[in-house]
Amino acid sequence: MREAIACLDEYRISLANIGGMLRPNIAEGELGEAIKKLNDSLIETLNAQEKEAMILSIMIWREMNATHEQVVDFPDGWADLLVALNQLKLATDTAAEARAEYLRKTAASNVNAKGNELKNAFQAVRRRHGRMSKEESEEYDRKMGQKKPT
Repeated sequence: MREAIACLDEYRISLANIGGMLRPNIAEGELGEAIKKLNDSLIETLNAQEKEAMILSIMIWREMNATHEQVVDFPDGWADLLVALNQLKLATDTAAEARAEYLRKTAASNVNAKGNELKNAFQAVRRRHGRMSKEESEEYDRKMGQKKPT
């Protein structure tokens, strides 16, 4: 039973650590690409760990059901194992929430980035065709780091 509890604890800690490392990518360029690769790797590892933890839990539950007569002989050991199983379930749920939150924030930042790109493209077209007021044009030039046209 100690080995089963140790395995459950190991998965619980691993899931918590991986879930805690997920952060939405706000960087651009090479750094942004590196963070994206890291996050993708973390998601892949989190999915695999979660699946393995669920399989281990199921195997332990089945073994507990098959040997339920021993519960009377080792009540403290079984109680500790049940606590470890419940803690692993909580860690699995927390990891799933962390993954969902990461994916929501990533999707939201992608939408915002695309919205900003579209806004900048519209402003560029308006600027080129003289459809901005003088103030808008100066603001656009400042923002884009351009010199005023002569």
